[in-house]
Amino acid sequence: MVNQQQKLGCIYLRLSRDDGGDSESNSITNQREMLLRYASDKGIIVVSEYVDDGVSGTTFERSGFKQMVSDIEGGKIGTVIVKDVQYSKRVPQVQKINQLSLINLKLITIF
Repeated sequence: MVNQQQKLGCIYLRLSRDDGGDSESNSITNQREMLLRYASDKGIIVVSEYVDDGVSGTTFERSGFKQMVSDIEGGKIGTVIVKDVQYSKRVPQVQKINQLSLINLKLITIF
């Protein structure tokens, strides 16, 4: 059963390399559309979006990820939606997500 807090979700968008130009990466735009559509279909209210465009997944120095973790710890987010398992399977990031899941966080990975 989904509690009300889990209905408040966020999407996390990441691309490890920039695909050129000053604007947002096409991959980020496509991820956003896919994840927002999924959230809408499942009745998840997306209250935040976190983006790390052109930042390697091997580093923990990702401002979007850090802000997301802070908001989860602050009780603002109950569900995190990411596009691909590779975005959520990084160490130490996956360790942090695993710790957060113990406080009633729902992680959804879309393939």
